[in-house]
Amino acid sequence: NIIKSNRMETLVQALCQVLSDVPQDVMAKEWIAVQSRGMRQWVSQEVARALGVCANVGFKFPRQIMEAIILTGREEDGIPVTREMLMWAVLDVLWHDQDHGRLGELEKYIREDVSGRKRLQLSQRIAAVLDDYQVYRPDMIMHWLKSGMARPGQDRTLKSMEDWQAFLWNRAARGKTNFALGMDAYLKGPERASTGDLPPRIILFGISALPVSFLALLSKASRYMDVFLFLMT
Repeated sequence: NIIKSNRMETLVQALCQVLSDVPQDVMAKEWIAVQSRGMRQWVSQEVARALGVCANVGFKFPRQIMEAIILTGREEDGIPVTREMLMWAVLDVLWHDQDHGRLGELEKYIREDVSGRKRLQLSQRIAAVLDDYQVYRPDMIMHWLKSGMARPGQDRTLKSMEDWQAFLWNRAARGKTNFALGMDAYLKGPERASTGDLPPRIILFGISALPVSFLALLSKASRYMDVFLFLMT
């Protein structure tokens, strides 16, 4: 279900019409994905103004909803890979294994880092990039997990840059639950007969852009639950 408008006020009116159609389970929580806390505040105020109250609504960021879709119905099979976890894991490698041959480019940068400040800052930046790869480059993550190496067919510079990233990812995340693995299992897995612990419908409101991986997840989820996209044009 895709609703489009060039005015945010029109979109929120359409949202209120959807919310006024109460699901069969009246206690089911509504999930609305927004792209900022400011949008969450504005939407909740507009819904309360139109319907009298904005209650039993869970405002989430898109990634939180995608992770819930992936994990619903699955047994917990490891520690999830988060940005914070990656940061500490990368820092540990840079402290104790900086002389590894695949980290040569990084070793030049942190060689004289006696205090550890450079290592910490570098670990934070690398963790942010690796965490984004889970969402935006899951195909690359899957290749790293299977081969432990950079993808073939690249020029020497790009392959060298990717190689140390692949090394750090596998050292930090191997054996743990990550978004790319979860998405791959979900998309290749059997069709679900029900929403399980998920609400009967999911709403994405005013999201300006979504990764291709999110669209693939929503496409499959829409086979057993209602998915509404409210888009600005």
